[in-house]
Amino acid sequence: MDGSMFIDAWHPSEQYMSEDLKRVARHRTRTQSPPRYYYIDFGISRKYDASDTNPLEIPIYGGDKGVPEFAEAYTKPWNPFPTDVWYLGHAIQETFLDRYLGVEFLSGLVTDMMHSDPTQRPNMDDVFSRFQVLRQGLSKWKLRSRVAHDDERSLFDFLLYWTRRIQYIVRRIPPTHTSLS
Repeated sequence: MDGSMFIDAWHPSEQYMSEDLKRVARHRTRTQSPPRYYYIDFGISRKYDASDTNPLEIPIYGGDKGVPEFAEAYTKPWNPFPTDVWYLGHAIQETFLDRYLGVEFLSGLVTDMMHSDPTQRPNMDDVFSRFQVLRQGLSKWKLRSRVAHDDERSLFDFLLYWTRRIQYIVRRIPPTHTSLS
């Protein structure tokens, strides 16, 4: 995530604390100042020519050992692109679907991304296109709805959420700022 939400510098491991860990870092909501998210991990990677759409390589084991094709045979060459789709689907599953309420619309796409047969997984372009279609199908009401962690269901959190939501509607702040292209 980039730092566009934060007014103050924040600590790298305690993101809502100031750089010196002495106070809460002032920040805006994601609606007020939408951040960009980057999925990166170039530590154990390989580079391929853009024209090579089906490279076959012995897998590189990353931190997540749950990739189905890795269980079959470590010495068998695989196309790494479906594995990347599985990794991203699994990250979305663990980071969002397993922890938050309100993101269930992603479950079908994530299930397909984590298909046990790598040839049945969508490619990354298909994932992006399907996400665009899913997002376009969401109403403004749904886009403004609260994505709540299990421990964020107090009356105070509920009232704070509704106060902000009404302010955004009155001020005509759109629920999302990013384009679909």
